[in-house]
Amino acid sequence: MPVPGTFFDNAPALEWLVILQATMTLVGNCTLMAAAWWLWRSTAPLRVSPSPPSTTAPSD
Repeated sequence: MPVPGTFFDNAPALEWLVILQATMTLVGNCTLMAAAWWLWRSTAPLRVSPSPPSTTAPSD
């Protein structure tokens, strides 16, 4: 018999398993995000700072 107020028909004794699954999903998603960022940073071209504007007048 389902417990009123629950979204899924899980036994109340398995609530810890639902929490564990949610935690592992969060950890996996954060790991995937970190790996994607690391790959993006490792393949990005080197950023060169722009040279300061020239203060000399152009020659005619």
